[in-house]
Amino acid sequence: MTAPGPAAPPPPPVGPPRSTEPPAWFAPAFVPYRPRWFALPQDVRWGVPSALLPWGVFLALIGLQFGLAAVLQAARLRLPHEPTAFVVELGGYLVLAATVVLVVRRGGGRLGRDLGLAIRAIDLAIGLGGFVVATLARTILVALAIGIVGRPSHTNVTIEPDPTWFLLTNVLVACVVAPVVEESMARGLLLRAVRSSALRRGMGRGVAADDRGLQARAAWLAILASSLVFTLAHIWEGFDDPRVIVALVAATLPTAFVAGALAIRTGRLGAGIVVHVLTNLSATLLGLSQLHS
Repeated sequence: MTAPGPAAPPPPPVGPPRSTEPPAWFAPAFVPYRPRWFALPQDVRWGVPSALLPWGVFLALIGLQFGLAAVLQAARLRLPHEPTAFVVELGGYLVLAATVVLVVRRGGGRLGRDLGLAIRAIDLAIGLGGFVVATLARTILVALAIGIVGRPSHTNVTIEPDPTWFLLTNVLVACVVAPVVEESMARGLLLRAVRSSALRRGMGRGVAADDRGLQARAAWLAILASSLVFTLAHIWEGFDDPRVIVALVAATLPTAFVAGALAIRTGRLGAGIVVHVLTNLSATLLGLSQLHS
């Protein structure tokens, strides 16, 4: 009786080679969980420091504006007010927009997808409702502020009397360009970065990604942080009168809060942009009526 020989090797597989990639249903370590009550993605391509970069550029532009004004005043040079105001404001927003694009594209992202920079037809109705809510809250807070500190000496709205420059500065820049750029900075970059950072910290402590408490805390923290930064960025226009600062905070915070909540709920900036446009437009029309009264 002879010993059995070595086993024959298995036959080669038939068909194309099998992929070593995990199947599509394989769950990665960082699960892109989306609760039904909001639509923002779980992770973003930038962190909080990168999201604050456009706000640092904003502060630098404000300082540059004051510096140039001081130099011109010292040299006793007077530039035509209307075209100068238009060029300064539009140029500043273009620089800020370029900074936002730089932050998003540095990670290989796209503005529409990663910022939620989109407006759908339903956003017009949602934004109108948000504007009504923000206006009611703003009216109550401003009335309380005036009752406590007194009526401010001026507002942050400067109406250009010339029709051409009024349309360019007070309508095109203030009511079209500014809402898109500022919402991209506050509710696009910053809100998403703060929320993602809060989620990662919670998951680092062992909290599950789909924990409803963690998701709610991260969302509220993002809304509050972005609203605070957005509001603080507007008070520079009232440094000559503390009453103006108080009024600006009371008027700006409700709009920022509503826009942040809508960004969380819809996953898009469209409704917040509509709220922002209507808010700036109503302030412009109010200033125009006071100018001709």
